[in-house]
Amino acid sequence: MKLRDNDYKTTIEIKHLVNNKNNQLRKCKNILIKISRGLVIEQNACVSFLKNLSINELINELEYAHSTKNFTLEQLVMNEYYQKQQ
Repeated sequence: MKLRDNDYKTTIEIKHLVNNKNNQLRKCKNILIKISRGLVIEQNACVSFLKNLSINELINELEYAHSTKNFTLEQLVMNEYYQKQQ
């Protein structure tokens, strides 16, 4: 009822609640990444996929990520590549 009456405090409180909910959803939302095989997978699945690739396959995946300007995939591939180098 206060919202209908244009109560300022109620409006601010509702905006605050909506912003908090949106922030929670953004934090929980999984990042989807498109890989060279044409699949769109979640970030955790992508890391598992990259761990199973050889060095040459990682390089091919890196070339794909670079050519498609997929910076998230590019960073994940580089991280995995460096781990395999050690």
